[in-house]
Amino acid sequence: MKINGLEFNAELGEILAELTVQLRINNIPLLEKQKETSTHYQVTCPYHSNGMERRPSAGIRKSDGKFHCFACGEVHELNEVISHCFGYVDDVLGKFGWDWLLKNFMTISVEERKDVQLDFSRDSVSNSTNDEDHRLDNNYHSEFVTEEELDKYRFIHPYLLNRGISKEIIEIFDVGFDVETQTCTFPNLNKQGICLFVARRSVKNKFFSYPKDVKKELYGIYQLYNLKPFPSEVYVCESMIDCLYLWTFNKPACALNGLGNDIQFKQLIELPCRKLILATDMDDAGQKARTRIREKLKNKKIITEVILPNGRKDINECTPYEIENLIEIF
Repeated sequence: MKINGLEFNAELGEILAELTVQLRINNIPLLEKQKETSTHYQVTCPYHSNGMERRPSAGIRKSDGKFHCFACGEVHELNEVISHCFGYVDDVLGKFGWDWLLKNFMTISVEERKDVQLDFSRDSVSNSTNDEDHRLDNNYHSEFVTEEELDKYRFIHPYLLNRGISKEIIEIFDVGFDVETQTCTFPNLNKQGICLFVARRSVKNKFFSYPKDVKKELYGIYQLYNLKPFPSEVYVCESMIDCLYLWTFNKPACALNGLGNDIQFKQLIELPCRKLILATDMDDAGQKARTRIREKLKNKKIITEVILPNGRKDINECTPYEIENLIEIF
């Protein structure tokens, strides 16, 4: 079943059975009475009458774990109910409940990469000790994101799959999901494979967030330099999602995460490819980004642009057929 959009390896009945066993072990007499219907489990409500109702007054929906008590009106996610049952009444976001669900029912399967073959061993990247190679300027934070932190986010959320991005590309770019903040996580690596920061995208709205004062390098530059041989042409997008979508169709790309900065323009010039294909959005900001790149890279690269078809606003709105048949102009 899915809870808050995250897939769990169990049905609601299995989760409730384990939950009631653990509650009894801890001498917590809640959710004692349960009755299954075609769409819900009816349970005694833990939010009123000390959970000691004669008859179940609440329902938990099988499809997504939504809890609703028809007597007291309480409405919650399943993880919030679990936190409350175990006594974490101030845990309004249900963090304890998430941890409990993940510990007991979450399984992650890693699929074999099929279409894009990259060597992601950190030892395979240049071992240059030149600080300029690693950071491009001296204002970067010295504390990089650790593997231990990234490992917390290594789940696949259906949001990106629904946007047409393949599991292989999600794994290659180490895109994850933070269950606590309900955000997809995008590690931004430099050319040497060091994670400079993690960008986030909420799965509930269109909000993107970045760490404060971070200096953005090209998103995807590490993956580009691990392609052997280096591609002769590279697409340049605004957003990370557009970049991942192009990679899904074997079109190497990088993203600006904005309109471009001097660090990124320098990296674009240094890319060992002959041609850049500008694939930013079709709005005013996207057109401004294209103009800036043309000005900064004049006489440095062959530069073409794609015109998105049928009124599409960005690359990710295009169909697979449209991606394969993008029209370029000089």
